[in-house]
Amino acid sequence: DIIRPIPFSPPPPDDDSDGDKEDITEDLQTLPVVDFDEKLHFAKHSRYRSEIANLLKVKGLSPNLIQLLGRTEDGRLVFPLARPAGIILVRKQDGMTLSAIKQCCVDLADALRILHSLDIVHRDLEGRNLLASLDWKTVILCDLESRWGTHKAPELRPFENKQPHETPYSKETD
Repeated sequence: DIIRPIPFSPPPPDDDSDGDKEDITEDLQTLPVVDFDEKLHFAKHSRYRSEIANLLKVKGLSPNLIQLLGRTEDGRLVFPLARPAGIILVRKQDGMTLSAIKQCCVDLADALRILHSLDIVHRDLEGRNLLASLDWKTVILCDLESRWGTHKAPELRPFENKQPHETPYSKETD
């Protein structure tokens, strides 16, 4: 199989300044400090205790789920470096074979199977929450906040005008 990088950059991540953050100081203190290297890692700020709890629950269970390595001195979560990959599930391009696309779908299904076995509902499955290993051989599901969804699932359309906590997310909506 030949897999080539996407010739354009994905849109930047959403702004995290929504004011809906929890105090995660104690949770962060339980994580080991990682000597961050931008060639090997990426780091991001966390907003919710549920994200850290979910990341710890899935640690080591599957290469298809983002793996938390620890934290930086300034309190960001540290992960192995990966590539944005959402586009590969919606578009066959650049010589990507059908079997490679099918494997991406199997990887995603495996990640969901593990999350659901732990009673974790992702709530926000979409392209921006998919990464790929640096060799493009493994799809990695990220954003394990399990907090708010995007209301894009057809079965959730009747709840579009509801507050996020009033929306009936479940394993089935994932």
